[in-house]
Amino acid sequence: MFNLRYTVRVVEDGKLVTKKRFTTKDKLVNFVKEKSRPGRSLKISTQRVFQLETFQNTAWGPAPHDPWVAAPKPISEIFIHHSVTTQLPVTASVDQEKGQMKLLDQIAHSRGFNGISYCWACFPSSRCWEGRGFGIIEAGTEGHNTSGDSIVLVGNYSSFNMNAGQKQAVIALIKRGQKNGFFVTSGLNIRAHREVSATSCPGDKVTAADIQEIQKAVN
Repeated sequence: MFNLRYTVRVVEDGKLVTKKRFTTKDKLVNFVKEKSRPGRSLKISTQRVFQLETFQNTAWGPAPHDPWVAAPKPISEIFIHHSVTTQLPVTASVDQEKGQMKLLDQIAHSRGFNGISYCWACFPSSRCWEGRGFGIIEAGTEGHNTSGDSIVLVGNYSSFNMNAGQKQAVIALIKRGQKNGFFVTSGLNIRAHREVSATSCPGDKVTAADIQEIQKAVN
């Protein structure tokens, strides 16, 4: 999600006295009251900062399954998918998203997979939910499950665009994986599922430009 960050610069006699950043408006207001006096100017600027919000798979409860297998690391390619399930709104609740995670798990079991196919799932709210998780062999990209990782955009992206927050969430999630040694930190290849399979996945609305933007941001 995007949060506002406030920066206050206190200037007196043309010189910077102090500079401070705040993440809440209440603290900003208190600081301004404290530092305000004749002869001083307080310059306030705002910045939209993305903060990744994630949930582990224990939060939604996968159905019983055989143990998942650890993947080799670091992984050098990540595949973007879409689920073609309900398109939740940006304002969806955590409980609504939890229900969709359970559904993805049920669908995978019904197709003979050992639980949810994807490593992570990202919703229009920009929340990301752990499927199999980092460092686990996926089951969503035939022929690349061992060598690649997968992130599914939950919904139908042949009909809906990936929004800005969702894209930032995917980027932040990948960077977290890089920081923790699961993905290479340079030369990481971000690919649409359709590049390696006869499918439109992750949907026509997820363009090559979208994929390239993500790739550029994580390399």
